[in-house]
Amino acid sequence: MERKNNKLQSPSIYIQALVAVLLVQIGHKVVREIQGSIAVAGTVGFVSMIIITVLLIISIILLLVRNRLGIFMALFCGITMLFQPVVYHGILGIPDVNGVWWYPFFSFFQGVLIVYFSIGLLINEGKLQETQKPMSWFAFNIMRIMMGISRRKSKIENEMGALEIKSGSTVLDFGCGPGYNTIPASREVGRHGKVFALDISPEAIKLVKNKASLMQLSNISFIHSDCRTGLDDNSVDFVFLHNVLPMTEHPIEILEEISRVIKPEGKLSYKSGGGSRMAAKNSMSDTHIINYLEDKLTFEIVENTKGPTILKKKE
Repeated sequence: MERKNNKLQSPSIYIQALVAVLLVQIGHKVVREIQGSIAVAGTVGFVSMIIITVLLIISIILLLVRNRLGIFMALFCGITMLFQPVVYHGILGIPDVNGVWWYPFFSFFQGVLIVYFSIGLLINEGKLQETQKPMSWFAFNIMRIMMGISRRKSKIENEMGALEIKSGSTVLDFGCGPGYNTIPASREVGRHGKVFALDISPEAIKLVKNKASLMQLSNISFIHSDCRTGLDDNSVDFVFLHNVLPMTEHPIEILEEISRVIKPEGKLSYKSGGGSRMAAKNSMSDTHIINYLEDKLTFEIVENTKGPTILKKKE
């Protein structure tokens, strides 16, 4: 493939995962390792840690703007972290300054993660396909942890209330992820209702299936797909579309599929958080998406506050 610029074309999930572990490592450098290096090697240790920390910060900035150089800087930092505990604690026999025997293993493991995701970016560079690729087990679980930290039970309840989901309704959770909307929706619609949980990731489908089984929720069906639902026209009352569109290469196709399956007067809950926007695969802004829904697909805004935008399909 001919490359005319230095811009990354890799799947966004690898960029997000790599940025996440780099941020964790910066935190450890600032809070702990810089002080430890001063105690062990004085000024030389301090300068070396500052250099690595600056390189980590620059790497994150380059990755966020999809500059290929960010991969190689992250890879260099990751390899450095692999050798650092081996040399300091293994070969030279220097103990951890705080006496924490397992910390060198923890630092080594972070280096492994950085190298893993850096190589993942290199391998997947330029592999843009007609269909989306599901995220790896590693990447999915890192994303799940990040989403779990950002979610609050009260927020989910407020979102359910804004949609006014009723017993017996049919709900589609498009891009269900760990099931943060799927499970509450299942309870709202009751045993006479139906929830369809769609995701491209087998890990997401497996996780939500396990949750539903443990909670004895029998009204959830699962769809493994990146776009097509296989549902009938005008068959769904409510749709969740949260943190999905920025991470797909085919946002228009997804919007049209949702418009096809949602009933007249049916409601769509749409939002794209900062995490999904950080490494977007397409250039559609929220404003562009809302305008497309209103102008091309006959939706109208019902509620547009700090939470999700609620839209209703016109009759």
